[in-house]
Amino acid sequence: MRDHDASVSRQAERAQRQLAEALEQTHTNSERQAHGRRPNAATDPSFEVPPTQWRLGYQQLYQLHRGRLEARLARLAEDRDSWSRLAFGLALKGWLKSAEQCCLSLSLKVTKRFLFLPQDSDDLNTIMEFTDHWREQLTAFMSQMKRTERAQCEQIGAIQQGIGQWLAFCTAHHQ
Repeated sequence: MRDHDASVSRQAERAQRQLAEALEQTHTNSERQAHGRRPNAATDPSFEVPPTQWRLGYQQLYQLHRGRLEARLARLAEDRDSWSRLAFGLALKGWLKSAEQCCLSLSLKVTKRFLFLPQDSDDLNTIMEFTDHWREQLTAFMSQMKRTERAQCEQIGAIQQGIGQWLAFCTAHHQ
């Protein structure tokens, strides 16, 4: 799962780089258009297209490419988040299963003690200590789970903010 997370992260970075390259290429083409030149004007001077038409063509091409890259980036982010949730869920299930087995084992030991041995305060204190220890571990685990959830929410928020900044940057430089 870590490999898949790393793969999804690399794909997201690649999509961001492609978006940046497309933006830079569009900016370069816009500068050429502003000077009244086409990219192939030196090779074919007889072919003239009004600047507004090819500017619109570049703009449409840019919007199409940008939309594809943004959609791909969103899918990659969703995949990464899904795998992260799945990994967390599996870890939680494993931990809960282990805790359940420990509780069952402990209750079985306690039952055997009460059935076969006379009840004494030392055994009861040991059981209470085990119970308190297990309760502390469960509380610590739940706290850690909440911290992890908050951290993931912050990461998702940061990703959303980054996409928003890219969108604002692209919009500002596109105009």
